[in-house]
Amino acid sequence: MLEIAEELGLDVSLGQLLVVDWVPPQPDGRPALVNFVFDGGTITPTQAAGLRLQDSELRAWRLCTWQEADALLGPVWEVHRGSHSLIAAMVTVAS
Repeated sequence: MLEIAEELGLDVSLGQLLVVDWVPPQPDGRPALVNFVFDGGTITPTQAAGLRLQDSELRAWRLCTWQEADALLGPVWEVHRGSHSLIAAMVTVAS
């Protein structure tokens, strides 16, 4: 939750762990990392209006449909194995 507060200025309670995804070392020298994706609940319009991005970490954010997410993340999903994990997380939350 500390990362969410630091990077987005958002105070939420985390729900269940949805995905654990490992990203291998990158050709540009970035080290391997592990991503943990939790159910953060539904963002209210008030919370969305109050989001503040940490400039050194994030450039932009948006709420989008699954189709928009697929189009936006497509190049990322092609590079690392997380696509199936992220889709499974979205299905889990929607059900």
